[in-house]
This record gives sequence, structure tokens and C-alpha cells, in this order.
Amino acid sequence: MIKVYPSKLSGTINPPPSKSVTHRALILAGMCQAGSTITNKLDGEDTNATQAVLERMGMLFKEFSTNRLYVSNVIQHGAGMADCKNSGTTIRLLTAVHGNLTEKTTLTGDSSLLTRPMQDLTQSLRNIGIEIEDTDGKPPVTISGKRREGNQIIDIEGNKSSQFISGLALYAAMRPNKSVTSIRILNKLSSKPYLDLTLKMLEEIGTDISWSDDRTLKVISRYPYMKHDFYVPPDASSAAFFLGAGVLRDNKVTVEGNFSRYHQADYQLIEILQQLGVNLEFENYKIIITGSKLIGADIDLSNAPDLFPIVCVIASFAEGKSHIYGASHLKYKETNRIKTTAALIKGIGGMIEEKEDGAIITGQKTLKGGTEIDSFGDHRIAMAAAIAGTATDEPVTIIDEECVAVSYRDFFMDLQHIGGKVEEV
Repeated sequence: MIKVYPSKLSGTINPPPSKSVTHRALILAGMCQAGSTITNKLDGEDTNATQAVLERMGMLFKEFSTNRLYVSNVIQHGAGMADCKNSGTTIRLLTAVHGNLTEKTTLTGDSSLLTRPMQDLTQSLRNIGIEIEDTDGKPPVTISGKRREGNQIIDIEGNKSSQFISGLALYAAMRPNKSVTSIRILNKLSSKPYLDLTLKMLEEIGTDISWSDDRTLKVISRYPYMKHDFYVPPDASSAAFFLGAGVLRDNKVTVEGNFSRYHQADYQLIEILQQLGVNLEFENYKIIITGSKLIGADIDLSNAPDLFPIVCVIASFAEGKSHIYGASHLKYKETNRIKTTAALIKGIGGMIEEKEDGAIITGQKTLKGGTEIDSFGDHRIAMAAAIAGTATDEPVTIIDEECVAVSYRDFFMDLQHIGGKVEEV
């Protein structure tokens, strides 16, 4: 456990590399010819899980220089039996990729991952003739792929996770050269910026991507692709916690980094902070946040559900009510984040009403804290609880804080760097 004390925060944060971009860069490098490089890879438990499974698929990575990977061997075959740890991105994207690999493979993970829904993805693959078994719609997943040329049409539900569609786009891009795949999204797509990221990175390596209408994605494979140099930018999702910290009390926090290379979903926090009445300064790839009087707002998180825990913490200090909505897919994350975030807010003395797709929060001038908050092994709950602890009247103790290593191994070190008072208990 770790205890976070009320603290005045001041200083500069350089966020870690993007988790989302790292996952995709590792997989796409396996579709390119040998010789690709990946610069600024995130060293996190989730991304390391993806790399480990890819190594079981025949990829070889070498440390080319400081923080730069050289890919000397690309994807060769199925992974066999592989552990995806706690990473939903790993198992979903690589389940789809295995649709092109004939070796029988079983992808599994830890107890939390085994609760994550997979049925929409596995059924879509099954419908196009790929042999695949799941476990009551969840992992473990066993798959034997088939390489087929020509046109394919794949139907997929879009409201559970954009990772399913991202996975199918990767599958389509790895089919035999010039194969055409149409992915028909049957209902509203959640977390669209994450799919947009996948498609942009696919286009960068040479895949033909187009939309025949707003629900039908057309992918023309150019596999195998020329070697490519991938650069991973800072992670907007990790930066969000310190951007949120800057608006509390009389803090002043600067977040450095060029977030412009890709449109990351959680950069939406900038817009949300402006909705809540925060004035932000932008200067040479720096975002400067100063403690502000916060006003409640209606906040749509349909495209950025991972922001829910930190946005709820911020809204708990805002004057009036905030309605946070549009993110029913939060129930399918590492935890049911509507419930675990509500437990966090109630634990620090806040007022929150759970909704099917979010929550209504009634802000207060001060929150007591002084309690233990269970992260339930969810890195975003642990980090949100820590930021809350810097602004409550009494310290907050976080159970299972080690889970931050999933995406932000040095989170507590960076919190201390800007004045956060942290103590192991």
C-alpha cells in the first residue's frame, strides 16, 4: 500500500511514451520487412506483454541504441500457448492477427483478463471461416487461422470496444497482397479515436484504407510492407493525470511533450478542462495548468472513456453538478470502471450517482479523504486516487498501487518530483 498526503504540486512532467502507439508499432513492425525500428517504446507491463507474445510468433527485437528497438525478424508463425498478462489490447489485437496464421494458438491472461468480453470479435472471425474457440465469450481464446486471397466481408458490433475493429483492420492488412476486406460496423462505434490511430499507422506503412460509408471500412492489403521507422510520442492518457492535478488547490503543473503526431483520444481532457472553467497556457510543446475555480459541466466521454476516473476526481471539486456520460463501455475495462470509480469518489467523501453510461457528480469545496481506496488492480483507478489524495483534507491510502506499472511505471516518482508527498505503508 502507499499513502498520498495533501500536497501543493509545482513543477514539470514529461509523460511516458504512448501505450496505444507502442502496442500498434510493435505489431505493425512484425508485418513489415526486417529492419524496422521503434524509438521511444513504452516500458510497461501491457506493452511488454505484446512484445513477449510477438517474440513467440518469431519476432526478434534488439536494442539498437538507447530506447530504440531494431526488428531483425518479423512475424513467422502462431504463438502456440501465450500469456497476455493483464492486457486487453494484446489479446484482442493479436487474436485477430492470428486469423492469418495457421498454427493452433491459445491466448490467455491473468484472472482480470479472463473476465474481458471477446465474443463479438471471435464470432466475427468464426463467421469468415476461421477456427476459433473462446470460453463463454471470454478468454482463453484458441485460434487456427487461414490465409485466403480475394474479397471478404466481416460484420462486427462496434459498441463494446474499438479494439475489436482495430484488430480486424490489422488482420485485413496482413492478408495476402491486394486482398480486399470490408469491415461493416453494425452499430455506433465507441472510442473511435483509437481506431483512427490504428488506421493512420496502417496507412503510414502502406495499407490502402478508405470508408465506403460511415459504417463500412475498406482495407486493401499490401503485405508484406517495406521496413518502417516508428516513433512513439508521449502518452496523452498518462499526461491526463498530471493535467488534472494542476487544476486542484493552488497547484501549477507543466506537462511537456509533442502530442500532435497522432490524435490521441485522451487529449480530449484539454477540451474538458476548458469546459470546467480552467485557463490553460500553451508554449513550445508545453501545457501549463494552474489551480482554478472549477464549474460543473456536461461531459461526453464516448470517445475517451479512459478519462472517466480522473475526470470524476476533478468534477468532485467543481462547483455544481457534472453529468459525465456516453461511456457505457466502461463496464468492459480492466474493472467495471463506473463502479470502481464510484467507490473511489465515495471513499474520499464525494457525491456520485452511478449511471448506465457514466455518472452524475455533485462537487464540493473540500473532500475529507482519510480512507483506504482499493484500486482493484486497475492502473487508472490507482493513479486517479493518488491525484485525489493530493487535494483531500487527509491522506489517501491506495491498495495495490503497483498496478500503475501497466502504463506508467514511474508515476509515483513523478508525483514526488513535483511535490507530492508519498509514503509506503
